[in-house]
Amino acid sequence: MKDKYYAGLENYRDCIEIEPTIKDCFILNTPSWNMEVTKQDLIDIRNTINEILVDE
Repeated sequence: MKDKYYAGLENYRDCIEIEPTIKDCFILNTPSWNMEVTKQDLIDIRNTINEILVDE
């Protein structure tokens, strides 16, 4: 398993960094505290987390 994974955001050039910690827990590092997140962004984040869980 990698240390960090990334999910792209529609309206930002930066990505959300997803860092697995212990089983089924994650740290999400975002480019900004106040940001709009689209439904597609949430789907991409979910898919990235599902990939991490499958790779375990």
